[in-house]
Amino acid sequence: MKTSSELKQVAKQGLKGKYGQSIGAMFLYMIMSMVPLCGPAMNVGYVKYNLRLVRQENSEASNVFEGFSVFGKALWLAIITAFFLSLWFMLFYIPGIIKALSYSMAPYILADNPNMTAREALRASKQLMVGKKGKLFWLGLTFIGWFLLGSITLGIAYIWIIPYMQATIAAFYNDAISGEKMTGETVKNEAESVPAAV
Repeated sequence: MKTSSELKQVAKQGLKGKYGQSIGAMFLYMIMSMVPLCGPAMNVGYVKYNLRLVRQENSEASNVFEGFSVFGKALWLAIITAFFLSLWFMLFYIPGIIKALSYSMAPYILADNPNMTAREALRASKQLMVGKKGKLFWLGLTFIGWFLLGSITLGIAYIWIIPYMQATIAAFYNDAISGEKMTGETVKNEAESVPAAV
């Protein structure tokens, strides 16, 4: 897989000339997520938008609404993810963090494969993240300095930091599925090979 620096470079390339649009997409996502039950669908739409960026595809801030095409699945994915994570966090923080990393790519997989069920997306994420959880954890740590900057500026810098971080995570997912050749039906087949207990 690409290094953290390389993934950040992919994110910068995707954001080039579209930073304003990305900030607009972020605000649409944040505002609409405040509406009851809209958060999960907006999350799937927002990750879809960021995937468009890093894949150098046509993108518009309004792409964040694409998650509503899988509204029910996105909502169910959020519910079962929260349920399973609450059980794992009851076993202390470290198991919970590990499982959170395992499940983290589920919204991206659902955005890429809208025909999948929520459980399939969750299991596919678990399969995809085998051997990659540490890489994603480290990638998150590389943004600590940026978040300190955001705090120092009373949150103003987050307007630029959040789109950058979200595009970088999208680049991580895109690189992960490339390395595993897990796209389309392959993702679904991999999900079906994982035991149902997630």
